[in-house]
Amino acid sequence: LFKKLDKAAVLAYLKAERHYEFTCDLPGQNGANISLNAVFSSEGEFLGAAMLFPAVESAGIFPTANGSDYPSAVNREFRERLTMMFTSIYAISHSSNFEPTPNVCEFINHINQNCYQLLRVSDNLEKILRLSSQDERATFRLVNFTDYVNTLVSTIIRMDNKNQIPIKFNCKCGALAASIDLSKMEFAITNIILNSLKYTREGNEIEITLDKVGSSAVLSISDKGAGIPKEVLKKVGTPYFSYSHGERFDAGFGIGLYIAKKYVAAHSGIFSIQSEENEGTCVSISIPLYSEKGGAVGEIEFESPAAFEPWQKFSQTSIQLSEVCYYPAL
Repeated sequence: LFKKLDKAAVLAYLKAERHYEFTCDLPGQNGANISLNAVFSSEGEFLGAAMLFPAVESAGIFPTANGSDYPSAVNREFRERLTMMFTSIYAISHSSNFEPTPNVCEFINHINQNCYQLLRVSDNLEKILRLSSQDERATFRLVNFTDYVNTLVSTIIRMDNKNQIPIKFNCKCGALAASIDLSKMEFAITNIILNSLKYTREGNEIEITLDKVGSSAVLSISDKGAGIPKEVLKKVGTPYFSYSHGERFDAGFGIGLYIAKKYVAAHSGIFSIQSEENEGTCVSISIPLYSEKGGAVGEIEFESPAAFEPWQKFSQTSIQLSEVCYYPAL
């Protein structure tokens, strides 16, 4: 990006004007508009610059939604500003004169966590806007569903959930071939686990079980958390319905499980939930398995799910679980 720039001149301009714009050719994007925004400390020290790519698919330091439609535009507005916030936090916490006192670190972590929360709201808002406008598209890949679930669950287990709730994975089957949208299935599974971690109580533990039942793969997520009252259970999963447990004001926007149910349905799957207050909840996802006449699972050529990287700092999994797990450090 900087081969054709006079670095010394750009640096001097940034320090004086705080903003610098230029254009360059990127893969799949000719004449991309790129802007540099100077970041200063409260004492006026130049700390660095945040780079924004407002006209390309990968804006800032994490992936942005593509396209110029309304849902993407809303999400992009959030993400461009959050890019600046994340970059500023990083620059401040890594500056040479930064003094990591307990109070300052607490404030920075608090800002960082709330940035993740806003990012989650932005992502979910785009998803529900797309569902409402019937503009949600799925890209299916034939994968080893057993390996896919194992990768996702293993990543979540390694994440440090704030309440130290144990998560166990019990796989009762071998390789299962299924055609899935990697991102949508990741969201559905992660959101269910999010609720099990969020609506908790003392002694809670989560067990995730994958099994083959007939011609379907069945993934069950059971917890011993707060549970859901019977009069509330029938409303769970309807859009914009939320519920606070007891005296805790922990209700969300009421869109996460609704999106998860829609995504499961997009796989011709079945989403079911059973719960008892103060006992726990069990949510099950059942999706049809891929079948090919005359071929065993071991003979099926699976696509490599290269885009499925739940361990990344700004992956969908990290963003969705930021409320209940310690977010990745910047």
